Amino acid sequence: MQTILTSQILESDPKSQLAIVQYNRLLANKPNYKHMKNFAHFLLGIFLLFLQTTIHAQTAEAFLSQLPAVPNSVCNADQSGIDIFTDKIRKVQSVLQAKMEQYSNQAAATIDVNKEKILSTNAANVGISTSDMKKLANGNVSEKEAMSIANKSAQNRYGASIAELQKVANMSEAEQEKWAQEYANKQMQKAQRNPEVAAKKGEKAKRLYDLGMEQKAIADRLSIQWEKVRKAEKNYRYQDSVQSKILEKKLEPLIKDPVLSGGCASAAELQRARALEKQIYNLKKQHCEKMSPILLDYILQYQSALQMSFAEYARQTEIANELSKIQNGVKIIPVESSGLGGVDSYADQLLDAYKYWVPKLEN
Repeated sequence: MQTILTSQILESDPKSQLAIVQYNRLLANKPNYKHMKNFAHFLLGIFLLFLQTTIHAQTAEAFLSQLPAVPNSVCNADQSGIDIFTDKIRKVQSVLQAKMEQYSNQAAATIDVNKEKILSTNAANVGISTSDMKKLANGNVSEKEAMSIANKSAQNRYGASIAELQKVANMSEAEQEKWAQEYANKQMQKAQRNPEVAAKKGEKAKRLYDLGMEQKAIADRLSIQWEKVRKAEKNYRYQDSVQSKILEKKLEPLIKDPVLSGGCASAAELQRARALEKQIYNLKKQHCEKMSPILLDYILQYQSALQMSFAEYARQTEIANELSKIQNGVKIIPVESSGLGGVDSYADQLLDAYKYWVPKLEN
């Protein structure tokens, strides 16, 4: 997380500046109970402000807001302005990537601390013992043992061995329907013998199904949302390929001119060399003026889609954690990590904003 000094927060916040003035007035007077109470409120307010700003700085939306705006004009920019633009992006990315690594390590630590719970929960879910699950996880089993464990799982979950299930897979459609009906009848009889367990299993199965359907719905919405970005990128890549070839063809005879490649021996040659350099510069600048609006449109489409996707990304993380809780017994993904990868990818696109810029000719 980006370090935020309390003094920086105070300097940027008018309410905090007023609080400082009040605090200084308190120091100028003899302290009494009322003043001490006001001072305590002051410290509490500063703490809450600091905490709020620190938490806010961790979100994907906050990191996006720290990146510079997409430039309106590219081809007439100064080198110093481009350097400031690029430096700001790289600084934000540095903090962002450190935060992503932190969350990745946090998830790995959660798995490591809860590995016994994860193993036992997964074992229960697939209908085998924790010791068998450990053997499979460590790869410490022979082929015969692995098949034996798989058969236990199949028998506990479906009331059939692996061999029987393979036979079902090779049955005709009518035979499979008959087998499914018999299986359903057996499950119903089990449910009648132990209705509470059956109800819990039914609720769990329904929740898994609902979460899976919601995941698919989110993925479908995101796909539609990012369609404009894909089209803008496709257009940009196509135009870049076509226009770069056109530019290269125009530049080739100018760059190969002996005056530029072999040096200038006379004033006339020097004048010609300068004329050629100006021609080259003008062609590159025309290329910049043609391609930059196309590239910037793609970057703006990317930014817009990303902003609209944050809520969906957050929900995807929540669903992933809920599924993990059901299947592994623990939530693994830090919710704060939602959307950070998208912002990092957008920052990479933004770094290309001045791709077609050409340094001005020196007189």
